[in-house]
Amino acid sequence: MTDKLTMRGFGNWGRAGNQILQYIFLTWWTEKYDLELQLPPWVGKHLFGLQNEPISVKLPSYHEGGNGLYHPTLLEPDDLTNKDFCGYAQHHTSNYGLEQNRIVSLFQPVQPLAERLASAKKNLLQSDTVIGIHLRRGDYGHRIFPIIPTEWYLRWLRHHEHRFPGFRLFVSTEDVSLVEEFAKYNPETVETLGINLQREPMADCVYLAHDLQTKDARAMDFYPDFYLLSHCDVILGPSSTFSFLAAMLCPHPIEYWRATLETAQFERTNPWDAWPFLREKVTDFPHLPGISVAKNEYW
Repeated sequence: MTDKLTMRGFGNWGRAGNQILQYIFLTWWTEKYDLELQLPPWVGKHLFGLQNEPISVKLPSYHEGGNGLYHPTLLEPDDLTNKDFCGYAQHHTSNYGLEQNRIVSLFQPVQPLAERLASAKKNLLQSDTVIGIHLRRGDYGHRIFPIIPTEWYLRWLRHHEHRFPGFRLFVSTEDVSLVEEFAKYNPETVETLGINLQREPMADCVYLAHDLQTKDARAMDFYPDFYLLSHCDVILGPSSTFSFLAAMLCPHPIEYWRATLETAQFERTNPWDAWPFLREKVTDFPHLPGISVAKNEYW
């Protein structure tokens, strides 16, 4: 009988970026150690056409440990054999370097989805350089999820705009009111590029309870933001697997800059040689002006 690896809770350990990251880890591990991967239905089938064997066995759990607050360590070969994995799987991406082309090819949108986004993509990419910024709000503002001030992004743009004459700015955020702060750069959003976001849940997608209550279009129909961000030439983002994975899966060379509280600025990062998430505790940096810390209603 073929040894197996399952993840019964797949879809419940974080949102879109985390699910993609977990899928990368699980497929890498099962191919490396000749295991059969079994997963519950998930949105990757509808976005990327990914097919996996359904879960047919109940295996003992393997808990990653650390409760998401610490970087995971690589496991021993037998640790996940005939186990049900529980965890975020945010391993250092240098582990996957030799698999870069294969991994990027896994996450191409299915044809109907690609056709839906084709016009917006063509419109956005008319400039020689597209700078995408990810302003994470929504469920951020506590623990290891700092809200990075818009001033950090504006400061970076002021310091670097001379490098990219005529660049186009794309803004990805849950809070569209923030887009006004970048008016000087004539920013684009999924809406200005002609995409009509949907408010109904996607099949087999696990949403936060708050998202299902409000049915905010940017939370329910998140993929257009992710897709267009992944085609930018430069990405600025907070410590978020959403923008990290967009940079990681970009089909062409990219500059990825991630905000870090340690230096209070964006640091250039190779998404194929980095930790996907920084795990900087907001409470360790009380001296930083503008870092928003709030009791989050989603948790």
